[in-house]
Amino acid sequence: MDTTNEMLPAGEAEAAGTDAPAGTRRPMPRWLRLTTWFTGLSLLLVGALLAATLLISSGYVAYKPGSATPAEKRVEVKGATTYPPTGDVLFLTVSVDRLSILEKWWYDRNNDVDMVKESVAFPKGHKDNTQVNAQLMTQSKSNAELVALQYLGYDVFETTGALIQSVADGAPAQGHLQAGETIVAIDGTAVTSATAATTALSTTTPGQSVVLRVESASTESAPPTARDETIVLGTRTDGRTYGYVGVGLSDRIHQKNPLPIDLTIDSGNVGGDSAGLAFTLSIIDELTPGELTGGHRIAVTGTMQTDGTVGPIGGVQQKVVAARKAKAELMLVPVENYDEAKAKAGDSIKVLAVKDLPAALAALSDMGGNAGQLDLGPKPVAH
Repeated sequence: MDTTNEMLPAGEAEAAGTDAPAGTRRPMPRWLRLTTWFTGLSLLLVGALLAATLLISSGYVAYKPGSATPAEKRVEVKGATTYPPTGDVLFLTVSVDRLSILEKWWYDRNNDVDMVKESVAFPKGHKDNTQVNAQLMTQSKSNAELVALQYLGYDVFETTGALIQSVADGAPAQGHLQAGETIVAIDGTAVTSATAATTALSTTTPGQSVVLRVESASTESAPPTARDETIVLGTRTDGRTYGYVGVGLSDRIHQKNPLPIDLTIDSGNVGGDSAGLAFTLSIIDELTPGELTGGHRIAVTGTMQTDGTVGPIGGVQQKVVAARKAKAELMLVPVENYDEAKAKAGDSIKVLAVKDLPAALAALSDMGGNAGQLDLGPKPVAH
């Protein structure tokens, strides 16, 4: 009697009720093996792509809202009585981060973040930018100390010219002026500060020739020498209509007397000079009885020139966000940054523009501060 043994396809024996020998593992169907293989490969490729988007630079950096820190906590005073305030002067920062491809995609959708190409943010390289910002912070802290003490009646310094900090590539000044030199006159008018230089240039026009009296940097072995440089002014790109020289300026300082009080400002890893006004106000508050802020939380940003002028800063939109998150009741900003700050703030926080230290103190007085009652009379200094 003939019998026919029907062979079942691999993998179907169990379904047909055929028992496999104990311990035997039946082979996986081909279609399932292929599906598993393709799934694994797909996951591997997706993982590799995700890793690439996280690791590969987009070539952009993000300017993000940073911190809002009580400046008085960063000021240490020795050699004088201090009066710790109950209110806060908050100095504001911007976080600057390089972005991966994925991070750039993510921040494209965030209205509180600005993105620019790395080549624009760091035209001379990231390391050079870090060094420049560190130098700016050092100068900012020094200015804050000098201005605060001078305001309180200590005769500690005078400004003697507009010190050239940098010369822009391709600027009219290139080839004529160098960093470290000082402008002491413009067209015969004496210049004793960076603000005075800007004021003198504000009446000029592009294409006009000006004569700058320049002093070289002094050294231990050689006093400064003076010369005249004639420069044809260029056109500005910042919207202002007066002539362009192309130099970054600060005040040349002559310290007349040693500082009578030992001041230390711990800026941590923060760079730049935009905390100058905040540090100045905090030093004044620490050294005087009463409440300069009226007990309020005041966000403050702006550079501080040694003549008391408040200068413009960058990243003001991000600083508005930082101030808002810190629940500041008022934000003081430079005049040049007011429109942008106000537009960003809306009704979330009150914003005021201040042009100099007296204007900032007046704004704090309006909040209940005691700036109008400070003892500003002459005070003894060490010789």
